[in-house]
Amino acid sequence: MSTISVPLDKNAMRDLERLEANNPEMSKAGIVRKAIRLMSEEEAIKAVLEAEQEPTIRVDAVTYLKDRMHKK
Repeated sequence: MSTISVPLDKNAMRDLERLEANNPEMSKAGIVRKAIRLMSEEEAIKAVLEAEQEPTIRVDAVTYLKDRMHKK
């Protein structure tokens, strides 16, 4: 497992300490790992939702093939 050192401002540290107090089963590191996992999941969901909004081309294969055959 890798280790990082992250400078936190006063507000972020206060939030981290509050989260630790409200979740005694989790360490500060565990809270940060969970935050990273949740952000990764949110990004994945966002990517799927954005992909669903992209235009798609729907083609009826039978009609397409018939049109191609008639053009020859």
